[in-house]
Amino acid sequence: MRAAGRFAAVNLAAVSLCATAGAAADRAPAVLRWSELGSFLVDKRIAVVLPEGARIEGDVLAVRPDALILDIRKTSDRRSYPKGQFALKRAGLSSLRIVRVAGPWRMVGGIAGAVCGMGLAFLGAYYESAALGWAGFLAGVPVGSLAGYYLGKAADREVTEIRILAEPEAEEGQR
Repeated sequence: MRAAGRFAAVNLAAVSLCATAGAAADRAPAVLRWSELGSFLVDKRIAVVLPEGARIEGDVLAVRPDALILDIRKTSDRRSYPKGQFALKRAGLSSLRIVRVAGPWRMVGGIAGAVCGMGLAFLGAYYESAALGWAGFLAGVPVGSLAGYYLGKAADREVTEIRILAEPEAEEGQR
């Protein structure tokens, strides 16, 4: 049974490592003016919480002087902000978040979860019975693989917060 305890401890350490590997360090939000958003946001997925409380997530199609054109993918208020193209007025936006999910941890987590499931099934078969081993294999591999995938997905998720500054007022004497 000592081998089983060591194996479980190693598995727990590996899952903890996968869960924290992609965690981003706390960083200050980027501060940009509206005129600077165009080149920075086009073709990016963003998430916005509007003043009335609605949460919107979608792909930026264009940044106009008066609005942000989004292809809304997720919304908490389907009546006011339906899925599809929508123009968010500039006045309602003071901050937004760029959401990016990319990296190796989804694949690594899925594989590590499957290996952990197989290892636990092997231990069950070795110390108890072949039936327990098969049951552990049939349940442990898919569950471990899914758990590892979702832990990896959380580790791969990168969020960049952007604060939008007001444009400076043009001075009277300047052209």
